[in-house]
Amino acid sequence: MSQDTLSIKLKVNEHLFQSWNNNPQALLLHPNFDVVSLTDFVLEHLQDWEGAPELNDLSISKWSFDAAHFLGKFRVNFLINRRYCCSDQQSCKNDYMDFTFRYHDQVFVATAEYFDWNVSI
Repeated sequence: MSQDTLSIKLKVNEHLFQSWNNNPQALLLHPNFDVVSLTDFVLEHLQDWEGAPELNDLSISKWSFDAAHFLGKFRVNFLINRRYCCSDQQSCKNDYMDFTFRYHDQVFVATAEYFDWNVSI
């Protein structure tokens, strides 16, 4: 059974956090940002496992931070790639997760949920 919420907690000094305000992509490069856990979390929530889905091309957008309340949000964008070995076909889907975070006393805590928006007819 998969968990409903993904939580990321990092110890981050003020200088590094401020650099994320100018370049949010740098968050993905933090040595303790666990891309594998994020990937596993998304894959666990996919309804369809055909084609051995993989996450690629992670990026961050829509970064905002309200310093007065120590709260912010950002979006992690990614591609879900699939390769169907028997038919030699590939597919790709853009998707994202919206995170909310709190940064206070050099602790960064971000949480998000993921929902697979596949519609079956």
